[in-house]
Amino acid sequence: MEAALLTLTCALAAPVFAVDIGKRGPLAVVGVAAAVAGWLVLRPSPGSVGGLAVVFAVWGLLRPRAAVAAAVGTGLVSGLWARLLWGQGLPLVVAAILAAGAPCAAALLAARRPRFAPARLREEARLLVAALGFLGWATPLVTAGWRTAGALNLEPGGGTRVTMAAWVVALSAIAALLGGWRALRRRG
Repeated sequence: MEAALLTLTCALAAPVFAVDIGKRGPLAVVGVAAAVAGWLVLRPSPGSVGGLAVVFAVWGLLRPRAAVAAAVGTGLVSGLWARLLWGQGLPLVVAAILAAGAPCAAALLAARRPRFAPARLREEARLLVAALGFLGWATPLVTAGWRTAGALNLEPGGGTRVTMAAWVVALSAIAALLGGWRALRRRG
C-alpha cells in the first residue's frame, strides 16, 4: 500500500506543480535537470516523496507564481515517479515517458488555455497534494508507533490488543468537518 500511495502522490503532484510553469519555456531545462537529479540522487521513500510534495505544495500556496520552484518541484517529483514506476515493473522507457508526459501535457494545456486550470482549482489541487504528501510521510511513523504500542501493551494470556478503529473514525470525521467548514467559508 505504501508504494501505491507514493505513486499516487507523485502522479498527482507532478502535473499540479507543472501547471505553474506556464509559458516559461527555459524553465523546462530546470525541470529536466531536477528530474534527472530526482532519479539519480533521491530514493523513493515516504520521507522524500511526502516531504517534497508538502514543501512544494505549500510553497505554491504561499507564492502561486513561483515558476522556478514549480519547475524544480515538478522535476524532482517526476524523477521519483519514474523511479517508482520502474521499481514496480514498468519498463524504464515507459516509466520515463509517463512521468515526463503528464506534467508536460499539464504545462502545455495551462499555457495555451487559461481556463484549463483556474487559480481556485490550482489552490485546491495543491491542498490535496499537501494532504497526500503528509499522509504518505506520516503513515509509516504512525504504523510503527501502533506496532510499538501493541508490543508494549501485552495483556495476560499473551495477546495484544490495539484498536485503531476509533482513531481512524475520529480523524476522518475531523477531516470531513474541516473540509465542509472550508467550503462553506469560501462560498460566502
